[in-house]
Amino acid sequence: MKALAFRISFFEHLFKNHYTKAFKLSYPTLLPTEALGLIGNICGYDRKNVYKELKDLYFGSTFLDGYYIEENITFIQFKKETGGKYRSGIVKSQVYHNSEHLVIIAGDEKKLNEKILNKIKTLNSDPIENNLGKWLLVKPIRYPYGGWNDFFAKDIRILDKFLEVEEKENVRGYVPLDWVKSINENSEIETMPVKYKNKMEYFVFIKRGYALLKEKVKTVLDIPIYSLEDFNYL
Repeated sequence: MKALAFRISFFEHLFKNHYTKAFKLSYPTLLPTEALGLIGNICGYDRKNVYKELKDLYFGSTFLDGYYIEENITFIQFKKETGGKYRSGIVKSQVYHNSEHLVIIAGDEKKLNEKILNKIKTLNSDPIENNLGKWLLVKPIRYPYGGWNDFFAKDIRILDKFLEVEEKENVRGYVPLDWVKSINENSEIETMPVKYKNKMEYFVFIKRGYALLKEKVKTVLDIPIYSLEDFNYL
């Protein structure tokens, strides 16, 4: 199994936690289903077909940078049940600003070439290099957004090589709370509910630092990867 890494930043994002009602709470980074939608837009897959096309791949992500503030957001909603009338209101929301993320997609190397790399257009201008290699600017087929369709991506890049999948117990990203043995000193985390394997589980989102797990899991760049079938794709 091999993996590709994307580095993406948003002007704003709100990856909605569906377990909160009166207050729109955002996950710090992309769950596998949001990562699927993001990669689908970059590659030009139709929303109706993207799950079928990429369901055999594995996804993960980690929060790198950004901050959130609580904002009042106006919404307009169309309801058939009320005779086709519109209703509007204001809801308090947690919106992240200038956030940056690493998004991982892993699977069979041939499938990654066929389903992802062959559909991506990279630009040679303005590459960024670090200890991992060269991050190339990506020109998406459809521009991805940060949870809401008026929260746009700022910068999208892909690492210019395949990465290895490794089993590790010291991780970043996010994991079920039950997997965690301890949180490393000076780490910053959030614990939030996620629908995982058809039930609500609390997940630890590691925004800074690392968590030590009870057992090793499959990771890429210390980020755990997950099967899509374990999460709800809406």
